[in-house]
Amino acid sequence: MPQKVLYFDFEMSDKQFENRYSKDYNDHYEFDVNFLRVEFNPDTVLPEKVSYEEHLFRSLKKAIIDFGAKVLVIDNITYLKSQTEKSQEAILLMKVLKDLKSKYNLSILVLAHTPKRDLSKPISKKRSCGFKKPHQFL
Repeated sequence: MPQKVLYFDFEMSDKQFENRYSKDYNDHYEFDVNFLRVEFNPDTVLPEKVSYEEHLFRSLKKAIIDFGAKVLVIDNITYLKSQTEKSQEAILLMKVLKDLKSKYNLSILVLAHTPKRDLSKPISKKRSCGFKKPHQFL
């Protein structure tokens, strides 16, 4: 059975999205009616004493409830938390997402972009961690 999908697009403008899913802004791809692209308004005034992250998660929760979503796609993780490279911040973010998943019976896909590589520098091999054989897990 088709599920309601919320695609939280923190990356592309409307025109960029249209360009990606059309041929020269014509012959547009037709998404299923259950696919909803959601943007976060950057001009939103935050309520007093509420952090950006808290307001964002309240907005995510409201959209999940309002649209009856069962699948979330978040593009991209850097917009959810400002310091996801630090393990403590990443753990808190994953806890919030897991709580949403459990409470609303969701499937969640969170996209992350890798840092851009300096193309003027060669790719080098990292030192081995010293294991002679890969670990095997049952």
